[in-house]
Amino acid sequence: HRHGWAEQCCSHMVSGFQRMSRSVLCVESGQVFASISDAAEAMGRPRNQGSKIGAVCRGRRASAFGHLWAYVDESETTAKEG
Repeated sequence: HRHGWAEQCCSHMVSGFQRMSRSVLCVESGQVFASISDAAEAMGRPRNQGSKIGAVCRGRRASAFGHLWAYVDESETTAKEG
């Protein structure tokens, strides 16, 4: 059975390592999602298109699906500093 890149990045055990999901914030609505995949699904997109949201969170894209996004831990830090 061959594992693809997307499978290896899921939040389940793969080869003895566990990747934890990070919560994300839709900046405009203030809605928080438990994971990037959940956010993509809520936008009516396939869960595997969450990488576009992740790219916004990492500063590599301006927006995804017409929205600004931030990791929850980073958005909380920014709010406290501001």
